[in-house]
Amino acid sequence: YCDTTSKRNSWSCFWIETAPSIRKMFVASIAVIIEHMTNGCILPVSFLLTGNPTYYNLALYGEVAFMIYATTLLLTSYALQRDVSIEQMHPAVWHLLILHHVASMMLCIGCIMFGDVVPKQLVCYVLLALLGLTSSLHYIGMILDIGPLSLANSPYIRVGHHVICL
Repeated sequence: YCDTTSKRNSWSCFWIETAPSIRKMFVASIAVIIEHMTNGCILPVSFLLTGNPTYYNLALYGEVAFMIYATTLLLTSYALQRDVSIEQMHPAVWHLLILHHVASMMLCIGCIMFGDVVPKQLVCYVLLALLGLTSSLHYIGMILDIGPLSLANSPYIRVGHHVICL
């Protein structure tokens, strides 16, 4: 039994009543947020605070590794005609995700190859802005839209999320 009138049960009801494909997207969004926060927030901020190039290198190499893995899974999804990707999104956006991943890899590999010519602080600010904040907030928005905190159920939370994103 799922009491949908109780706020306390809203998350358990959501999980019971949600289709398996949406559950996969929900879990996938959490996994991608963890990667984005690690490579796009924690490691760049650690470099900016300490100046230790290990954090910078871990952020770039970690992002390249994740993009290679994610792109390989998307290409495998095409080959198998079923979704085995990390993102668990509709096949209509797979080609866009592949382009996004390849472009991200190219930027990170360029920063690695050019070494000290590239201003490391600027790269960390870009990682923080685009990957750590913007992209993570995008995935948080997806989780909010899928779960009990969606616009229809909790409009002020969703409006607050939009304000933070802006």
